[in-house]
Amino acid sequence: MTRKPPKHLSKESQTVCLDLQKEWEFTKADFFLFVRGLEAYDRLLQAQDVIKRSGLFLKNKVGKVYVNPATNVEKESMLIILRTWRQLGLKVPPPVPRIGRPPNAKPYFDDDEGGV
Repeated sequence: MTRKPPKHLSKESQTVCLDLQKEWEFTKADFFLFVRGLEAYDRLLQAQDVIKRSGLFLKNKVGKVYVNPATNVEKESMLIILRTWRQLGLKVPPPVPRIGRPPNAKPYFDDDEGGV
């Protein structure tokens, strides 16, 4: 039985939801868990967008450098996705984007020439 993806999921997550239901059959409890994993995927993408726009490192008012708090959201979301896939026993790769600093990413600092 194919369940409709929840409307609050992104279009990409809704597509993953429909595609995987063609190959896997989910109980009501499994589907609930599966949707939580897709919600984490959406949060992961949002966090990566924030990191891409504002940078991995930020500076406060006095110039002290700190790690962008969105990195914690990214990390936690990735763990939730991987745990969900493992718990459901899905034998397909989870919908995670490439890990690491994206090509053509904004430099860490204005004077960054590749090193940290």
